[in-house]
Amino acid sequence: MRDDYSFNKENSGELAKQVVFEPSKAVQTSETSHGVKYDQVISITGVNGRVIDVKFGWIKNNDGVVRLVTAIPTKKITGTKFMIEEYDIVESIKVLSDSVVVGCKGTVVMIYTDPILGYEVEFMAANGETLDVLTVYPDDIRLLD
Repeated sequence: MRDDYSFNKENSGELAKQVVFEPSKAVQTSETSHGVKYDQVISITGVNGRVIDVKFGWIKNNDGVVRLVTAIPTKKITGTKFMIEEYDIVESIKVLSDSVVVGCKGTVVMIYTDPILGYEVEFMAANGETLDVLTVYPDDIRLLD
């Protein structure tokens, strides 16, 4: 048995069987003029029998067809928006209010998944004073290590 996942042209069908959009497990992340975007984590079993969780990005286009956009192994997602949990420390990556500018740090106090993925974040000044409590979205923040 090989120690890697070893998907190739000959066994790509085995991978394709595992990569299936499931609306009940997908989390809506945003709506664009092209359609609705979703994230879904799928456990993929490699030909070596090892399992890794992979975050798949999908878009349901305005024509109703769901298309795969991207796939990222979750073990390599450190510092991205996908793995954010309650009480994680995050940083704003855009101006979010008069008091919360790029680089402000905050604590995630709540996570929303319906109707789309969002976070309630308490942003703090360096002296510990609360700057603002805002509902933000994955494209607004990044997870700090």
